[in-house]
Amino acid sequence: MMNDIDSYQNYAQEVARFPRVTPEREAELSRIILGSDDPDAVEQAVQELVQANLLLVLHCAKEFEYLLRSPSTPMTRMDLIAEGNIALMEAARRFDAEYHSKDPEFDGEHRDPIRFTSYACTCIKNRMRRALRLASFIHVPENHFACWSKMRALEEEHGEDLTDDMVLEQLEITQERLDRIRCSRRSRTTMLEDLLPEDESSGWAEVIADEEAESPEEQVCRQDLREYLQAQMSSLPARTQRMMQLMFFADRKVTLEELSRIFGVSRERCRQVCAKGLRTLRKKIEASPPHLRPIEVSSLRSA
Repeated sequence: MMNDIDSYQNYAQEVARFPRVTPEREAELSRIILGSDDPDAVEQAVQELVQANLLLVLHCAKEFEYLLRSPSTPMTRMDLIAEGNIALMEAARRFDAEYHSKDPEFDGEHRDPIRFTSYACTCIKNRMRRALRLASFIHVPENHFACWSKMRALEEEHGEDLTDDMVLEQLEITQERLDRIRCSRRSRTTMLEDLLPEDESSGWAEVIADEEAESPEEQVCRQDLREYLQAQMSSLPARTQRMMQLMFFADRKVTLEELSRIFGVSRERCRQVCAKGLRTLRKKIEASPPHLRPIEVSSLRSA
């Protein structure tokens, strides 16, 4: 079965074959998508614009690599790329090539038009952050993801010289909010084993009770019942004993179809033999003194 790394590499090679489009062609595709009355022409324009920017999704996904490596993140890289592709398709249908930059240094017609990559990149990253937040076992506010990225960049830039004052100044937040962001950042990687007291040598598997596990008392009772029934079966015919042993006491219980092949008789005949054996066994147990029975006779299952 192909793992996530192989899937990613194959996908990257596949999307790399689509050619990029020029700014002029990008603007032309935008006008067709927003202004054409021909649905087929619109779909073709959307497809061309999306295919030309599939590599952009891979580029955006790299920003969240450190989150995908976290044990508490159930998403894979291809899951995140799928979310990004959805955002890319939505962006292609909404993009207007007539949008202009709001840079205050330029006025009116001197402002540069916004490229589709800039517009789509914001949409893709927002969708990826939302997907990661919803996939997280512990709820994390969506705006914390952006702060994590900025804090990580500051740590890589300043290393051990990074102080809280520098972080507060760069992120423009209060100390209280910084504490909450750090708490949420730790919560995404906290494992149960990390919460054990330092003097505990055992793990959580030895501390938390397994509600589905059979108790020692139940195991002893089950074993006593098994031995008791097998002893009572000694009075049955040899073939009946073998059939019932395979049907009810084998580690892997066989079906009537398998019994039919083993003994060379029909499935119905095997059922009749087992049913008769159970009736005989029940009558024998009912005739025995009650204090010698390990369980109530009513608990025996009829065939």
